[in-house]
Amino acid sequence: MSRRRWVLWLGPPIARAASLTVVLAAVVVGCAGAYPAGSLGAATTAPDGVTVGTSTQESGPARGLVGKTWLAEGATGWEAGRIAGTRSALGASEIGVATGNGWIVSAELGRVRSIKLLIRDQPGAAPKTVALGSLAPTATAVVGSRAFVSGFLFGRPDDPGILDVDLLTATSRALLEPTDAEGTRYLAASPDGSTVVSSLCELAADPEPATCTLTVLSLVAGTATTLGDVPGGLLRGTSSDVAVIGPQGAEPPGWLAGIDLATGKELWRVAGGEFGPSVVSQQHGLIQQRIRIDGPKPRLVIEAFDLRSGAPRILYEETGNELAELWPALCTDTHIAIGEDATGSRAIGPGAPARTRVRLVPIDGGETVDLDVSMGSLQ
Repeated sequence: MSRRRWVLWLGPPIARAASLTVVLAAVVVGCAGAYPAGSLGAATTAPDGVTVGTSTQESGPARGLVGKTWLAEGATGWEAGRIAGTRSALGASEIGVATGNGWIVSAELGRVRSIKLLIRDQPGAAPKTVALGSLAPTATAVVGSRAFVSGFLFGRPDDPGILDVDLLTATSRALLEPTDAEGTRYLAASPDGSTVVSSLCELAADPEPATCTLTVLSLVAGTATTLGDVPGGLLRGTSSDVAVIGPQGAEPPGWLAGIDLATGKELWRVAGGEFGPSVVSQQHGLIQQRIRIDGPKPRLVIEAFDLRSGAPRILYEETGNELAELWPALCTDTHIAIGEDATGSRAIGPGAPARTRVRLVPIDGGETVDLDVSMGSLQ
C-alpha cells in the first residue's frame, strides 16, 4: 500500500504535508455534525471568557475548562491555544500533533528526511526541537512531561520503534528499539502514566489487516512484553490492564474490543453504529461516542464502558440530522464535554468568532451546563 493516503480515526483533522495526507493520532478528534443554531440556549457574558448558560447558576464546571489546551486546523493553518487564555498560529510548515498537561507538541514535515518535533509550554512560545529523522510522528501521547512518539518512516517500511521524549529538556531515548519488521506503529498511554501499549500493523499488503501485533511496555518495571496478534489493532486507548482496539480502515470503526494486557485475550466486544471520538478515564473507563442509525434519524450516544467487562452506561443522548460531538480535550474526571465542533477548528481563522459552544454533562448524574467558551485571544 502506498503511504500517500491512510486514515486513523483517533486523531485531529486531516493534515497535508509533503504531498501526503496524514491523520495525526492526538487527543482531539472530529467527526461530522454540529449543534443546530441556538440549540444550547441563552447565555450571559462572564469575565473569564467562559459564559455559563442561564439554565444553571453552577460555575464550577465552567472554571474547570479555563486553561485547557487545544490544537486545531483552521482555514489558514494550525493554531494552538488555551481556553479563555491566549492562542497562536503554528509555523507555516507545522502540523499539530498532541497536547497534554499544558504542553503543545507539533511537527515540521517540510523535509521528510529531517522531520522535527516542536515542543512548547504555552501558545506562542519559542519551541524546543527534537530531531526525528524520517519518522512521521502520527502516533503521539503526552503523559506528564513526557511524550511517547511513533508512526511510520518515510520511504521505508521498517518498524520505527517508540521514542520517549523528555518535554522539559527536549531530549529523547528509545523506549522500544526499531526492528526490521515491516509496519506502522500506533500507541496509547494509560491515564496513570504507568503503561504504554503499542500495535504494529503491516499495511503494505492490506490497508485493513485482520490483525496487528500488540506490545505492552511497563514504565514502572521497564519491561516490554509482546502479546502476539490481536484483531483489528487500531488502538483507541488503554488503562494499565486493558487496551481498547478497533478495526483498521478508512471509515469509523464499527466495533470495539477490550484486550487483557496480561494475557492478550479479548475480554469483550461491542458493535453497532459508528464509533467516533473517545477518551479513557482513570475513574470511569472508556468514554466513547457512537452514532446509531437504527431509527428514523441518527442518534448520538455517549457511553462509559467498564474496561474489564465492557458493560456500558449511557451518559448522554440526542437525536437529529445535525449532531454534536464529544470533545475529549475538554473532558474532565467529573464532566464530559460536547461541542459544536470537537476541535474548535470552525472558531479560528480570519473572520471566525474565536468562541464556540460547549455542553458539560456530569458523568455521575446531575444538571448539564451550557457554555460559550473563548478559544483565546490571538497573540
